[in-house]
Amino acid sequence: MTDTNRLNYPLGLYPNDVGDFLVEQYQPIIDKYGDPEMAARIYLMGLGWMLAEVNDLTKEGPDGEPGWSQLFDLTRAKTDWLPWIGQLVGYRVPPRPPDPTPGELLVYDQEQRERIVTRSSHRRGGVDILRDVIQEHLDDPKTVIIQERYSGRAAHIHVWVYADQIITSAAEVERAARSQKATGLIMTFTILTGTQNYAALTANSASYAIATAKFANYSEMLSNPSKP
Repeated sequence: MTDTNRLNYPLGLYPNDVGDFLVEQYQPIIDKYGDPEMAARIYLMGLGWMLAEVNDLTKEGPDGEPGWSQLFDLTRAKTDWLPWIGQLVGYRVPPRPPDPTPGELLVYDQEQRERIVTRSSHRRGGVDILRDVIQEHLDDPKTVIIQERYSGRAAHIHVWVYADQIITSAAEVERAARSQKATGLIMTFTILTGTQNYAALTANSASYAIATAKFANYSEMLSNPSKP
């Protein structure tokens, strides 16, 4: 199923089998009395459209899948069903944009399908989702440096990003980071304004032992302090 068909936008892209069936059943009457302005056809297709979603859920898929299984299959579910799937994994899918263009709806659809996976509550409070959420505000290479137990303190976590990679704003990046912080942790959030300074060295080398193992000599450290 292509993204366009899955979006069911515009309405004509969504199968209206019930409407087609009604038109077929009423065809003898239409043939007898005529329907020059297609009023009868429009009315019957409208009735069918009211039942299209339920009808779709009762039909088998192309490979024999039960129709209801679409509600649990992220690859087959329609856009309007994403909030249902999101609640299964603990992600609240936001309402789609009002009166969206096909392009806006496609972006919404793709973004929410990805977030249903990446923002599952099963990942809540972890470093992976913290990094994913921050990276949504960064341009390539989307560098996010995270040190847990910063400076040997169990309850501290330190996060660094580079200023030249931010595509939203410094405030939004920090807000996104803190929204994913596990309860009880103390977070320090730092925006690096360059790669050739002591702050970059500190961010990329959690301890003196790591730094000495990483660099062959002091000159190498000076030339590339942000070496991962």
